[in-house]
Order: sequence, then structure tokens, then C-alpha cells
Amino acid sequence: MDTIRTALFEDPVWLLGLLWACEMVALLLWRKRRTRGLRRAVIALPVVMAIVALLAWVVVTDREQIERACGEIAADVTAGNADVLGSYLADDCLVDLRPLRGRSLGGAEIVADIERHIRVSQIEAVKLTRMSVDVDGDTAHSEVTAIVTSNMPDVMGRSFPLSWDVEWVKEPAGWRIHRVKLVRTEGFGG
Repeated sequence: MDTIRTALFEDPVWLLGLLWACEMVALLLWRKRRTRGLRRAVIALPVVMAIVALLAWVVVTDREQIERACGEIAADVTAGNADVLGSYLADDCLVDLRPLRGRSLGGAEIVADIERHIRVSQIEAVKLTRMSVDVDGDTAHSEVTAIVTSNMPDVMGRSFPLSWDVEWVKEPAGWRIHRVKLVRTEGFGG
């Protein structure tokens, strides 16, 4: 089922390519033999391709919603604040920062901590480099790696990677971050 969902809604390029190749074969055959069945195929295949493309554009899957949320959070941090992150945190969110702080933070604390780091570290860009999302009903797990670029090269180097394991929960308002564990902090100063 997951393969069908991916092929139809998230990444239909290979399916559209296959349908296009079938259309080319149908056109070549129709040039030689103008049968009713080939004419139907020549007309139907572009219609099916349009429907597949429209479905991929209209339907936003849970995985795409989470990927979009991560992109919005990265863009917001790049813009210098953490408001979008705060809007995606569940009420009972817990962020495990033991690699940096030796403790975990709750939702409001993490937003304030991120905003402080944006100012102190002079973060100028957050670029998501790797993301995997596994959705299982109303919960999801994602692994996210970003390259953070700072204007303080003498303190922590110009760019450094950060990686997180993120647990998501689907609430009536949409996907929210339930738990976060910072797993990679190379070059990051506290």
C-alpha cells in the first residue's frame, strides 16, 4: 500500500514515464494499424497521465506534510526566529538535548533556547540535507539532518551538521512534534 501511495501521490515520475512510453508505443502501432482499440489507447493514456499528475498535485500525504513542516521550521530559523517551530510543538513535547545541555527541555523552553542560539550563534542558514519519514497511522518518526551556517567561524566553524530523531503525533490541527532527540552535534558549541 505504501508503494502505491508513493507512486501515485508523492513521486509519480516513474509512473508518468511508463505511461508516456506506453503512449509512444500506442502511437507507433496506431500509425501502422488504425484500429479502434489503439485509437482508444492513444486517447486514454494522456487522460490517465493527466489524472495521475493532478492527483499528485492535489493530494498531500502525511509524509509530505511532515517534510513541509520541517522545511518551514528550517526557513523560519534561517529568517531568525522560532515561531514556526513553536506552532508545530505538541503541548507535551519534550526535547532531549543531553548531548549539549545534559538535560531535556519542554516546548516553551526549547523555543526560547533556539531563539537565544539564533542570536548568540548568528545563524544565517539552515539547510536540510537528509530526511526520512516513516508514518504509522497517527504517529510518525523522522530522522532529519541539517547543515547550519553561522557567522561565528572562530567559535564553531562556518558550517556544522546537526541531526535529530523526531517523533510526530497527528492531532486535529495537524502533525505536531511530540519528542525530539538531538543525536549529532559535531562542531556545535553550547
